[in-house]
Amino acid sequence: MVECAQALSIADAADQRTALANLIDDWRTTADIYSDPDLVSMLSVPIPEPLGMVVR
Repeated sequence: MVECAQALSIADAADQRTALANLIDDWRTTADIYSDPDLVSMLSVPIPEPLGMVVR
């Protein structure tokens, strides 16, 4: 809920809804992943050989 409060504050201060829209989109993506047991299984295992790139 802290994320939501921060996004609402940013949206209000800047009169821009992008931060809030991004947060809702991120939540929706997370819900999509957790609703698919196969996808959760695939994303829950360690990566055997990292690609040598920093992931952010």
